[in-house]
Amino acid sequence: MASLEGFEFFEIVIKKSCSRQRLPDKFAKMLAGREPQKVKLREAGSRSRRLWDVSMVFDGEGHMYLGPGWEHFARAHDLKLGHFLVFRYDCDAMFTVKMFDNTMCCMYY
Repeated sequence: MASLEGFEFFEIVIKKSCSRQRLPDKFAKMLAGREPQKVKLREAGSRSRRLWDVSMVFDGEGHMYLGPGWEHFARAHDLKLGHFLVFRYDCDAMFTVKMFDNTMCCMYY
């Protein structure tokens, strides 16, 4: 099984409710058998060293979501419809997230 360190994908915020964020099915398949129950998120380029704890949710149909904890991250970063998020899987259960707003510019915190 290949290492997923550095694997990147993007998501667009498409739902008004930010209670969970679906991750790509391809990524979920690549994690098969080693799915984390919890992950940590960190902001790309941020001076803050804060890590956000987020639980993973699996729906039994092969779909994987960022669940409890995602809403706090989304609210703290004022994520809105149309925002573009780039996720990088850094290592075991750690994502770095780069966020772009509706002006297509990177958001800095």
